[in-house]
Amino acid sequence: MSSPPAEITVECPQCGQYYDAWYRPSLNFMLEDFDDEYIERVSTSTCPYCGCKASLGVLIVNKTGDFNFQLPQANFRRKDEEAMCSIKIESFDSSKRLDVMKVLREITGLGLMEVKSLLDNIPEIIMRDIEQRKAELFKRDLEAAGAEISLKCF
Repeated sequence: MSSPPAEITVECPQCGQYYDAWYRPSLNFMLEDFDDEYIERVSTSTCPYCGCKASLGVLIVNKTGDFNFQLPQANFRRKDEEAMCSIKIESFDSSKRLDVMKVLREITGLGLMEVKSLLDNIPEIIMRDIEQRKAELFKRDLEAAGAEISLKCF
């Protein structure tokens, strides 16, 4: 069976803009016939901002039972999934370095030397693939401690 179409949010690999689209994660030619135009439409997405066309990663099962998988060129998530974020420290108030270090240790679980090294190399992404709600809480705590934080959510 082919998977049903899914609504997704796509991050354009060229311009970085987010837009809504849909795709089918798998197509089974043993059960259904699909023409090339349909395959193209459900396995790629075109950015409405810059026109970049990117593969979304579709599993295709041929009539012989062989399959191939197209690797995705764009990041995307289902619309019904919660956004995931990366947290980046852009800068911090040097007079509040110890406060920032304390909060960083609490939320990352890193040791003192790792946190010190991280702050010596900013701007730096400190956490990846964090649920948006948690990322916003961490951002709030770090900003209260004296850090300038940016979130990139997808």
